[in-house]
Amino acid sequence: MTTGTILIVDADREALKSLEYIVNSEFEKIITISTPNRINEILGKNDVDVVLLGTNFNSGVQNGNEGLFWMKEILKHDSNISVVLITDSGDIELAVRAIKEGAVDFILKPW
Repeated sequence: MTTGTILIVDADREALKSLEYIVNSEFEKIITISTPNRINEILGKNDVDVVLLGTNFNSGVQNGNEGLFWMKEILKHDSNISVVLITDSGDIELAVRAIKEGAVDFILKPW
């Protein structure tokens, strides 16, 4: 039996489809968005258990700071939400920083 709600946020629409397919049998409700601007709205209307969160949303920006910013916003809203950062950049420094700042995991694309 599937339970819980997952929010998947990634600028790559193909990644959104893939992730939705992968987690489909594990969660009762799956919400996908391609921009983080609606995160606070969605968290306010849903009891989200897990967030899979991309690290970069603006073209040409690859430093991961956007993902870290939004992760902090999510955890401010509810520190019990498990946040997993997903990225196509294998930046070890970013991964360590993300874990230290509250991510439960860091996944490198493609999976």
